[in-house]
Amino acid sequence: SDRLPWSTVLRDFNDAYGLDLDRDERVESQLAQRESYIRSSYLGVPEDLSRDVRALAERITAGCSSDRERKEAISRYLQENYRYTLNPEPTPDGRPFLEHLLFDAKEGYCTWFATAASILGRLSGVPTRYVEGYRAEIPAGATITLDGNNAHAWCDAYISGYGWVVVEATPGFRSRPEPGPDYGIP
Repeated sequence: SDRLPWSTVLRDFNDAYGLDLDRDERVESQLAQRESYIRSSYLGVPEDLSRDVRALAERITAGCSSDRERKEAISRYLQENYRYTLNPEPTPDGRPFLEHLLFDAKEGYCTWFATAASILGRLSGVPTRYVEGYRAEIPAGATITLDGNNAHAWCDAYISGYGWVVVEATPGFRSRPEPGPDYGIP
């Protein structure tokens, strides 16, 4: 399981926030409710999703024993088997773009790969969400201006005991290090 022992979570929380909290049943209950909400809200997929997409998700994650392993397998598969381009071939009329990306074109841009990672993750039982924002390397102390060239899309996966972590599935882009455990604090 990906869950951290409660004692580790509590120790890290106490260290991070300079507190001295003992195990609190209310906190544990709130975290369990939060995870239950996330699992009920971030696993849905379109009903008309093809069997081919479903089978691909199973094939990619076969042998994985945790959500972390499944999200890493999906990211690796998309990064290693597809190509990033800002000029993908058009999706034919009537063909769902996800199937076009995964089985025909095998190339696309970040929004396509973020969507693919989100759907494949959900099909594999990993709660995911599609995210758009900006990506930039910012030197310490620098001020920069972000524009459309910095726009990017990715997928977040919920890993029990850690919270939401980035799934970078766009070929040629690298993931940033994952943060430490998530304690449900905004």
